[in-house]
Amino acid sequence: MTINSDSLPLVSVVIPFYSKVDWLIDALDSIIIQEYAALEVIVVDDGSAYEKELAAALNDKNYPLKIKVIRKKNGGPAAARNRGMIEAHGKYIAFMDSDDIWLSGKLKTQISLLEKSNNEWSQHSYYYFYENGNKKYINTGFYAGDTLLRDSFVSLKIQTSTVVVRSDAVKSKGRLKISFPENQRFGQDIGFYRQLSGKGLDSIKTPLSLFRLRKGNAGFRAEVQIMSKANGYQYLLAHNTIQISRTIKILYKIFDLENTLLKMINGNESIAKILYVIPYLLLKFEGKKIKVFKK
Repeated sequence: MTINSDSLPLVSVVIPFYSKVDWLIDALDSIIIQEYAALEVIVVDDGSAYEKELAAALNDKNYPLKIKVIRKKNGGPAAARNRGMIEAHGKYIAFMDSDDIWLSGKLKTQISLLEKSNNEWSQHSYYYFYENGNKKYINTGFYAGDTLLRDSFVSLKIQTSTVVVRSDAVKSKGRLKISFPENQRFGQDIGFYRQLSGKGLDSIKTPLSLFRLRKGNAGFRAEVQIMSKANGYQYLLAHNTIQISRTIKILYKIFDLENTLLKMINGNESIAKILYVIPYLLLKFEGKKIKVFKK
């Protein structure tokens, strides 16, 4: 049963879009079935080639709530999310990737918990959703705000479509205090979570969304993983008071050197896989020592 929107805090759903109109429609359908009426949906078209197709699809669906589409020059998902946050009017901002799906009750569960705890943000466990229809449970219910920064350098599996933030935690008077790093094509979400670390976090063990896995998921490529960890090393250099082990710092320096090498040879995924495996396994061992890796 949907609760009257007058009794609920407004939630702004921010969705970057670049391709696959049909997947975006799946995502929007999953928002509509939420038992939560106080919604505004902001789709940020990041310079896609599908402006007309998107408009036609939205017209055909005739959704019962207004969906605001903002078209901007291509700048990557970080810039699109930041623009959506600036445009948002809600007490809360919920992020969603255009190829993911929310499960029923997601928003009601998170907003209810945030309203009770008065924490700044929330995230939940989810399923990997494969092309063949199979699913795999990913537990992120153990992450805590006070250890998240440390965990982010070992294993951080928080997925963007699971995150809801209180608007006043990320922006003030229309300007962003916390944003997704626009200079990073990949791994911007980790940069965003690092800025939120230390703030009150509600983590939920129940899986409340599907993260679509398909062939060629860029975030899983070894070259991208090395690049993301090289960004992490630069973060460590700029924030040298972070309490992590010397071993982890050394491993991140190795990733940074590997990233430099890959740039010199104009990138090569086969070589990246070879370079990545040993420091990754050592990092995983460090994670087990501090109990970051959990099933």
